[in-house]
Amino acid sequence: MGRTLIQALGACTIVGFFLTAFTPAVDLLERLTAPEEPAQRAEAIVVLGVGGVAPGGGLTDRSLRATLEGIRLYREGWAPLLVLSGAASGSRRAEAEVRAELARQLGVPASSILTLSTANTTRDEALGIRALLEPRAVRRILLVVEAPARMRASEAFSRVGFQVATASSNPGAAVLRNPEDRLHELKQLGLELAARAYYRVMGYL
Repeated sequence: MGRTLIQALGACTIVGFFLTAFTPAVDLLERLTAPEEPAQRAEAIVVLGVGGVAPGGGLTDRSLRATLEGIRLYREGWAPLLVLSGAASGSRRAEAEVRAELARQLGVPASSILTLSTANTTRDEALGIRALLEPRAVRRILLVVEAPARMRASEAFSRVGFQVATASSNPGAAVLRNPEDRLHELKQLGLELAARAYYRVMGYL
């Protein structure tokens, strides 16, 4: 009986690996846990910190994609304010500052940019951005966030008083085809589910 159970578990592990690495199962799971929604007009576009600053001083690929999406939404008129978040890491500059420089270089007026460079968690970002936007009476925000974290981020910001719509930080991404990418994405989904459970226990959602 014990040998049969071990063989069954081994077979399930192998099948699970192949489903994860060589089929679109992870992409479909991500769509189920964080369904996409159309962008909505808002009073501010908020780009959450993700990826940070690379050793060379530029933004990482993840951070750059999110920043460019926020800039695109601003230039298309989805909101009159662009809020860029992202803390410093070690001796590197704050992600928010590097993002703001890029936004100005791409034509976003400095008067339309706000930055938050002191928050290290989504909860901290929600509280810090509320402090930034409260004096402007901003309540409706368009949150630019990676797909796995969309629901948790949306609920965390709603919890502190915002009306939230979300936009993917990587819109139009193709179904993952690289096995390594799929396995990495599965790990990210697992971490996000754990983070969501923690936030719910702590009363942040």
